[in-house]
Amino acid sequence: MTGAVRPAAGERPLGPLCAFSGGLLTAVAQSTILREGLSGYRAAELASGMVLAGWLVFSGLGAWMGQLLRGSRRRLWAVVTVAMAPACLCWLILARAVAVPAILYAAFPGLLAGLIFILPFRGSSATGLLYGLESFGAAGGGALFLLLSGRLLPPGLLLVCGALSGLALAPVLRWRALVASSVFVALLASGLHSGLWETVLGATSYRSFDSVRAAPSPYGELVTASREGEVSAFRAGLLLGTTGSPEAAEAISVVPLIAAEGRGEVLYAGSNPETAALISEWPGTGELTVVTIDTAPFEALSGRSGNHGRFSIVEQDPRRFIASCSTGKWDLVILELGPPLSIYDNRFYTQEFFRHLRESMSLEGLAALALPAGQNRVHPVEARMISSIQRAAEPFFSVAALPISGALLLLGTDPDAGLDSLDGESLAALLRGSRATTRYVTEGLLPFDLSTGRIESMRSQLAQAADAPPNRDLTPEAFILATGAWALRGGSHDRSRELELALGALLVLFCLAVMLARPRTISIAVGSMGIGEISVEVTCLVLVQATLGYSFVMVGAVVGLFMAGLGVGSILSVRLRASRLAVIQVLGACLLLLLAALCTLYDTGALGERAIAAGSLAILLCMGLVGGAQFPLAVRASGGTRAVGPLEATDLLGSALGAVGVAVFAFPLLGAGSTCLAIGGLVLVSAVLPALEARKERREGRSGAPVAQPLL
Repeated sequence: MTGAVRPAAGERPLGPLCAFSGGLLTAVAQSTILREGLSGYRAAELASGMVLAGWLVFSGLGAWMGQLLRGSRRRLWAVVTVAMAPACLCWLILARAVAVPAILYAAFPGLLAGLIFILPFRGSSATGLLYGLESFGAAGGGALFLLLSGRLLPPGLLLVCGALSGLALAPVLRWRALVASSVFVALLASGLHSGLWETVLGATSYRSFDSVRAAPSPYGELVTASREGEVSAFRAGLLLGTTGSPEAAEAISVVPLIAAEGRGEVLYAGSNPETAALISEWPGTGELTVVTIDTAPFEALSGRSGNHGRFSIVEQDPRRFIASCSTGKWDLVILELGPPLSIYDNRFYTQEFFRHLRESMSLEGLAALALPAGQNRVHPVEARMISSIQRAAEPFFSVAALPISGALLLLGTDPDAGLDSLDGESLAALLRGSRATTRYVTEGLLPFDLSTGRIESMRSQLAQAADAPPNRDLTPEAFILATGAWALRGGSHDRSRELELALGALLVLFCLAVMLARPRTISIAVGSMGIGEISVEVTCLVLVQATLGYSFVMVGAVVGLFMAGLGVGSILSVRLRASRLAVIQVLGACLLLLLAALCTLYDTGALGERAIAAGSLAILLCMGLVGGAQFPLAVRASGGTRAVGPLEATDLLGSALGAVGVAVFAFPLLGAGSTCLAIGGLVLVSAVLPALEARKERREGRSGAPVAQPLL
C-alpha cells in the first residue's frame, strides 16, 4: 500500500489482538498515573491536567519514534509491553521520592504508550479497524480501572497491568508470554503482600512518621500514619484528623454549642472522633449523627470500630447526605471538612452546597465551619477566600465571622438570631451556665480571643475583600485562593512563570507539528479537535468532582467513555468520505457549545448535580465518537498510514496544549462554561478558515497549483 512503512522480510503485522490488548494495557496504566497524580499533588485536581499533558506529549513522541524505528516489530512490541508495568511502578516511586514537575509525572510510561499505540499500524492498511480496536481496548481498561480503583493500591493496579502484558504478548510470544506474565505477577504479588507500597510511602511522602498503613478508597488513597503515639489520617495527601488534639475539637465546636444552647438534632460532618465525642457529651445536646466519607480514618483515630454507642455514624459523602435529608431536620450542623484545597473539598463551601444545607436545617438552625486565617492579621489572599465563601452563604444564611483558631463562620437560618452581637463576654456567660467542662476554649479565654476589638479587626479586614465573587461549584474561587494561600504559607515559590513557560513550549511544539504535517489544513483540523477533546475530558473530570466527588475512581470512567466513543467513531468512519471531515469538525464544536450551555443551566439552578454529571459524560462519549471518526478520515485524506505518526503527534500535542491551557489557566480564570464556549469557538474557526482559504485560491485562479483538500 502506498505510504505504508515497509515491514521486515517475512514479518506479518502485529494484528488486531495486539491493538486491542495494547489499548487495554495503556488505559489502565494512564488511569493509574492520573490517580496517583491526584495524591502526589495533594488532590489538586487541576494539576491532573498537567499530568495528562505530560502523558500526551510523551505519547506523541513515542508515536514519532515508533514510526521511525526499524527492525522487528514483534521484538520491539515484546520489550515495550513487558516494560510498561515496571516503568509505571518505578516512575511513581521516583515521583513520590523527588519533587517531579507535574508535566514530567508520566514521562517514561507515556513514551512507552506512544510506542504501543503506533506499532500495530506498521505494515497494516486497516487503519480504521486498528484504531477502533485500540480505542475499545482502552475503553475496557477504563472500565476495569473503575471496578478496581477503589479496592486496590498502585501495586495492585500494576499487578493487573502485568497480567494484561501477558495478554498483549500472547499473539507475539505465545507460551513465553504466559511465563513472562506469570513471573511478573508473582514478583509484584509478593511485593504487595510484604507491604511494598506502604514501605515506599514511609520512605517518601510520610518519611517523618514511624509507621504507615495505606488503604484504597473511592475518594482517594487513605493513609494512617503514627509518630510517637500520635496517629494522623490522610486522604489523597490531605490531613483529615489527628489524635491527641482536643484543642482543635474545642476550637470548632465549643462556640456553636454554646450559641445553640442545647438544640435538638445535631449533625457533625468530619473525621475527628474527639470532636464527635465532645459534641455528644455536651450538656443538653440532642441526638448526634456523624457523617463521614469513610469510616476507616474515623475508626483508626478513635482506636475502635463498629458501634460507638453515644452517636450513630453514616458512611457517605457529607454533601450528598445533607442534600438527601428531609427539610428542616437539623438544628445544629458542625462542618470539620478541611480547607478547600481540592475541588472535592471546595464542594462544601459553595453556593450550591449552602442551598442544600439551608433546606436541611430548621427555622432557628445554626451551622459552623472553620477556615484558615492568621491569629491577628488575615492575609489578603485568605481574606478574599473567606469573603468568597461568605458571599456564597449570604443568600441563605445570616453570617458572622469570629477570630478563633483562624476564622470561625457561624451561619444562622434566622436573620434575627443576633449572631453579629455575639462576643467573648456573652459567650463566656453562656459557657458558665451550660456547666460544660473545657480545657482550652474556657471562660477566661473567650473574652480575650473574642473581644470586641479583635472581632471588629477581622471584620474590617474581610470587608476589604468584599468584592470577591461568590464561591461556586463550576467557578471555584475559594479553591484557587486556598491553594495560593497554602503555597504562600508553605514558602513555595510562585509557579506561574513555570506554567507560562510550559504552555509556551507546548504551543511552539504544536505549531511545529502542524507545520511539518501535510496537508496543513488537515493537521490544523486534527490539532484543534485534540484541544477540543481534551477540554471536554478535563471539564468532565472537574464537573464530576465538583458535583459528585468521585474523580479518584471516575478517572477510569472518563477515560473509558471517551475511548469507547473513539472506537465506535473509528468503525463508523469506514463508511464516511474524507469530504465529511468538516461536518465532523462542526459537530465537535457544537458539542463544546452544548457543554457550555449545560454549565450555564447548572449555575442558574435549572439542572441538578446528577443531571449535569450525566449530561457531561454523555457529551464526552459523543466527543470521543466525533474524534474517532475524524482521525481515520484525516489519515485517509493525508495519503495513508505514513501520516499516522505525524497526525497522532499533532493530535496529542494539541490535547496537551488544551490540558495545560484549560486546567491551569482557562478554568481558574473563566470557569467551566466560558472555557467550553471559547474552545468551541476555536474548533469552529479551525473548520471554517481552511475552507475559506481554499475557496479564495480557487477564485484567484490558482487552481493549477497543488491545493490542500478543502474541509468543506
